[in-house]
Amino acid sequence: MPPLRIAVIANMVDPNRVALFERVAREDGIELLVVYETGMEANRSWEVPADLPYRHLRLRSASVDLRRLGTDAYLHLTARPLEAISSFRPDVVVGAGGGIWNSPANVAAFAARRRRGWAFIPWWGSFHKDEPSLARRLSGPWIRHFLSHSDLCLAYGTRAARELQRLGVAPAAIRCVPNAVPRGEPGAPRRRPYRPVRFLFVGQLIPRKGVAELLDAFEGLPAGELYIAGDGSLRPLVDRAVRAGRVTYAGQIDRPALQRLYADSDVLVLPSRYEVWGLVINEGLEHGLPVIATEAVGAVDDLVVNGVNGYITETGNVEELGEAMARIAGWDEMRWRTAATTCAEIAERWSIDAAATAFVDACRASVESGGR
Repeated sequence: MPPLRIAVIANMVDPNRVALFERVAREDGIELLVVYETGMEANRSWEVPADLPYRHLRLRSASVDLRRLGTDAYLHLTARPLEAISSFRPDVVVGAGGGIWNSPANVAAFAARRRRGWAFIPWWGSFHKDEPSLARRLSGPWIRHFLSHSDLCLAYGTRAARELQRLGVAPAAIRCVPNAVPRGEPGAPRRRPYRPVRFLFVGQLIPRKGVAELLDAFEGLPAGELYIAGDGSLRPLVDRAVRAGRVTYAGQIDRPALQRLYADSDVLVLPSRYEVWGLVINEGLEHGLPVIATEAVGAVDDLVVNGVNGYITETGNVEELGEAMARIAGWDEMRWRTAATTCAEIAERWSIDAAATAFVDACRASVESGGR
């Protein structure tokens, strides 16, 4: 049987996807090429890995910042985006990363799918906003066409799958590929009775992440500690909270230091106003941390069991966020152990191995249904 040749178009070198692509490339009967539109987008602080463990290529591109249109996306204008992919002669092309519907490389791959004889499948993660950006409102008809006329669609999780159906994709044409992170330390009960509960926030310090709401909610707690890791425009707000006491700013730290911070914390808090997924939740679960997150975080449908391994709060509701933090601080030892067990079970289902298996199975299905 000839190998299945998979080409992936990614917007940037996402360190969390490196482990997945490495695992896919090791599969028997798989040949993989990952084409990156750029090395790293300007609003990220990640370091680009020096040596990727699979076949890859970085395109020459000019990037356009679309954040003025109310989106976090970038548009990468690439020269001859399909040249390397066409030479690779893939059976299937996967459109991955942010902005798949407006990426010239993805649009070109979508348009050429019949002529070139490859299947095309976008990997979708976003969901409907009550007040969508101007860019999303104007592009709505094109997004529906792009998704519903692809050979198959991959979804980050349950919420993204529902959104694909809302946009006109048939349920039979949707496959869930777990949005996973590299394996951390095994989960373990995090409760330390000899100290106040330590809450942890990891992310960009920007309004969309709900940093101001988190600081207001924490201020109302009579006890506890809050550690904040990340950087961004709201850094001065965090600095003021640090001076007031009980808040520690960890800064923008590398992965080993972040892993140690997870291991030394009790609860992960992600109070975002909108979050396509929230991979920090995956990382928290790997360390056995219960999670408090808003309903505007895409991952909560799959990773958080409300009242068991954390709480899901109303978006922007400072009082409800504070109440959830107070409730979790009052858990007894049995609640902490139950939460840790649930975290470990969910993390196992949303592992890199599970994601790689689902990814390859979906690529095979797309070829059978619409490709060569």
